[in-house]
This record gives sequence, structure tokens and C-alpha cells, in this order.
Amino acid sequence: MVSTYSLIQCFTTTDKLVTVKVDNNLRDACDVQTVDLPMPSSGEILVKTHYSGVNAADYLMALGRYLASTPPPHDLGAESVGEVVAIGDGVDNLKVGDHVLSIGDGGFKEYFITKARRAIPVPHSAPEIVSLGVSGLTASIAMERTAQMTTGETVLVTAAAGGTGSIVVQLAKIAGNTVIGTCGNDDKVAFLNSIGCDRPINYRQEALKDVLKNEYPDGVDIVFESVGGEMFDTSVKALAVHGRVIVIGAISEYESGPQPVNRPRIGYS
Repeated sequence: MVSTYSLIQCFTTTDKLVTVKVDNNLRDACDVQTVDLPMPSSGEILVKTHYSGVNAADYLMALGRYLASTPPPHDLGAESVGEVVAIGDGVDNLKVGDHVLSIGDGGFKEYFITKARRAIPVPHSAPEIVSLGVSGLTASIAMERTAQMTTGETVLVTAAAGGTGSIVVQLAKIAGNTVIGTCGNDDKVAFLNSIGCDRPINYRQEALKDVLKNEYPDGVDIVFESVGGEMFDTSVKALAVHGRVIVIGAISEYESGPQPVNRPRIGYS
């Protein structure tokens, strides 16, 4: 038995965003497709999307540059929050009208199917809740498990005003650490100040290398690095003894592709 809102019983189709070909132009790589409205099977729920997150992975998948192979056609959207509008047999942990956060089920859809056990119940649908999915889990696992962050450390976050970086800043401050954050304009500097970043750096106005050398001569304990290229090199050179680098992305290479490395780039002389 499938229980549904009477509202969706009026519809038989729904729209979703799909990568249809590999292309350097994102608009040409993707297409909006109309498909049959799915109904949940046993153990599944149907969710009406309210908000979706936009991640670097979505962009790279559409351009055929993701680490894992993602040949077209494939659905896009890694995270979303929405309202349960139908449930399948055997679902007893959720009901129609509940709101859930979903990760990995194609968030760029008007409606999507997911396993009820995979859905994370939330009080309501809101944009800030979406950020706790991919970005929130990436930040918390990277810092707490991989970097083994403690208290009293110095943490450098590149692209600190971004979705994941801003969560790392807050987690590091909650843990009692000194946080340095790079960003690209004064509005982002103000934002970083507002979330507790101890030393925001607008890299277009200040050289990261000079700030680290002059203000943090003992080095940094943890680097959460999202930019790549020269930013990565500078960050690694600034590591303290027993410092850790978490590489989470390479924003500087997203447009032009991976930079060739044909000689040693990092020296400590």
C-alpha cells in the first residue's frame, strides 16, 4: 500500500537535471528532462525537493572530470532537503509530511526516491540544513577523524568562506584552536570575522606566504586545503613539526584541468 498526498496524485511526470554529454560548457553538458513520476517500493520514500546543494563534485561530474568515472547520462545533485510525500510498504520510521535530508540520491530533481533508512529526519526544510550534508560531513570527518584535531592548535583553512571551509573554521574554533582563513574579497573577510576566524587573509591584498612567515613563525598544525597549485605549495611549506595536510579539492584547477607537475615544487631551503 502506498500512501500519498492527494496533491501529487494529480501529476504523472516530474523534471530532473541530467548530464547528457561531456562538454566544457556546463549548459551544453546538461539538460532538463521530464520523466515519469516514480512511486516508492517497499522500504522507500518519495521526497519533494525543497532545497538542493551545489557542490564541486556536481560541476566536475558534468564536465567529465570527476575522480570516479561518471559517463553520461547520469543524474546530478548530491544533497537535498525536502518533504516526504509518499511512503512504501514497511516504512515505519517516517510518515508523509516529515522532512528529511538526503545525500547521494540526485538532488536536482523535483521529486526523488530514496531508501527510508538512508534519509535523515530534520525539523523542517531550510537551506542551512542542506549544508550539513556533503559539506558538514566532509568537514567533521576530515578534521576530527583524519586530521585528529585537538585543542590549542593552529589551523589554516584555504577557501575558508566556502561551504565546507566555513564549517571547518567553526569546528576548529569550537575545539579551541587558532584559525587562519584565506578568501578572495573583503566581504568574505567580514564573513570570516563573523564566524570566529582569528586571522582572515584576503589573498588578493596580502601574500599568504608573508603572513604565515611573519605572524606564525612556528608553523601551522593543520592545513585544510581546497585550492591547489601555489596555495598548496605555500601551505605545505608552512607546516609545523608533526603538521597534517588535508587535501579536499583543487579549485584552481577546476576550470583549466589538472596542472602538469614535471619538477619538484615544494622545497624547504
